[in-house]
Amino acid sequence: MVSLSSHGVYSIGPFTNTGAMPPRAEAATQYTIMLAAKNGSNELADATVTMALPAYVTWTGVVSNGDTMSYNPTSREVTWQIGALAANRANDAAFQVSLLPSISQVGTVPALVSVQSLRATDRFTGTVVRESADAVTTHLPDDPDPDAQVGRIMPK
Repeated sequence: MVSLSSHGVYSIGPFTNTGAMPPRAEAATQYTIMLAAKNGSNELADATVTMALPAYVTWTGVVSNGDTMSYNPTSREVTWQIGALAANRANDAAFQVSLLPSISQVGTVPALVSVQSLRATDRFTGTVVRESADAVTTHLPDDPDPDAQVGRIMPK
């Protein structure tokens, strides 16, 4: 059985993020999106994770696994090409996005990335394996900064 998890961070992680925290309307704030895929007992082939960025989120191009992460600006889709994932192993990746909330988003906790979907082939059974993780929002419960844990967009 494969599992997929994700979370966002601001004050920790592999990249330096900038911008107001908590986020403010009409001001850009950067976030790091952390992804982790953990495999069970059978080796997986062609493992891929996909997700979309909302219109108010920009791909910065900063990634932890440069050769495995890509962004399609037309579809606004982020793709993580994991490839083969051995039994009882895990793989992780991170990328940075920039949020530019509008005044109409004040008081909301907007998504930074959509639901993530993993698809792979189980090499033993030949079946397609699927898993998903919830959308990542500006509410960052895994970040030690109390302002990052709030997540609500503040007025200008």
